[in-house]
Amino acid sequence: MPSCVRSLLLLSLLMPSLAGAFDCDELLATARGAEQLQARTHGLERAYVNDCLGGDKDTWPPARMLAFELNLNQFATVAGLRSAASQVAERIAGDARNAGGNAATAQLRGWFEAVSKNADRVGARLAGQQGLNRPPARMDHWQVAFDPTGRWMLPVIDDDDIGAEALRPACRAPGPQCDAVTEDVILLLRQVKLMERVVNLSVERPATENLHQRLRVHHRQWTAYLTEARSQMPWELAFNAWRYRAARDHYCDTPGGMCGAPESQWILLHPGVALEYLQGQESGERVEPALTLELVGYNRWSWRNDGSIGRGLGASLVTTASDRSGKSVLGYGVMFHLNHRISVGVTQRGDETAFFVGYDLWRTAPGRVDPLRDRFRGQ
Repeated sequence: MPSCVRSLLLLSLLMPSLAGAFDCDELLATARGAEQLQARTHGLERAYVNDCLGGDKDTWPPARMLAFELNLNQFATVAGLRSAASQVAERIAGDARNAGGNAATAQLRGWFEAVSKNADRVGARLAGQQGLNRPPARMDHWQVAFDPTGRWMLPVIDDDDIGAEALRPACRAPGPQCDAVTEDVILLLRQVKLMERVVNLSVERPATENLHQRLRVHHRQWTAYLTEARSQMPWELAFNAWRYRAARDHYCDTPGGMCGAPESQWILLHPGVALEYLQGQESGERVEPALTLELVGYNRWSWRNDGSIGRGLGASLVTTASDRSGKSVLGYGVMFHLNHRISVGVTQRGDETAFFVGYDLWRTAPGRVDPLRDRFRGQ
């Protein structure tokens, strides 16, 4: 038999056992029924790590209720979620107090008391809308690691040997006392996991909301920069992109992170059209179309908090061209940009002064924003 076929057959035989290794019912059956202490603690450790105790895979009613109640608030305000999490924390505190009174050992009663006390503190803090973004004073038995996701652990329970400290005295031999302590440890781990989930949701939700808000603001900025600010010809885009990349740390939240759009742009050899008024012409010929070429200029604005573009103000050195009877074809002067679209200017044409109004016609289509933004940022 070819070796590859033998390997496939062996893998097919192993698949049921591999799948069963993460079956919550089997893991809990091992934790409750194994005669060897090491097998019990291993079953507890695997069940806890794989979210079978108070986690997403646990069919225990309080775990299901936690997911139901907090998921109802997934699109609500941060305050709404924290209010719901506060009520859940209060319920966990009450359940832990009741369970602690029936715990089989003094050590487990102390742990349940710690869970109850800390759940009360977390519930009160959430109810006050203070959140948990800053670690509170160290709580009994709790280790708080708020960076980056705010995971909570119970250091008295070693992940590599969960529950062994409590089980060892009671489980020297199988029996009712060992089974009672095992049930206490299972309940304790479920309470700990529920508290961990409450805290993580309360910490991560504001961070996620903040991230989504920054994404919305940055996206709106880039859309406005490429569709509402002064239009840019390819060479202007290239020059402004070079300037942007040279100073990108100023625009980015973190190195390599999300980056906002610039709040200014240089204008270089930018063509346009205008209506020019020349007083010296005969009536009916004083207002004529003209071509404009902005030699060099600068346009600046500020971003609003929601990412929309503020009113801009800019100016350029400009030359205009129009065919006027008995007048110079070219005029030279200054062009002022008001709110990105409207431009007014004044030029000197020979011995006369001309005034003109221009309008920015070279708008970027909204559908081209994403590729232009990525090229601009060098992505």
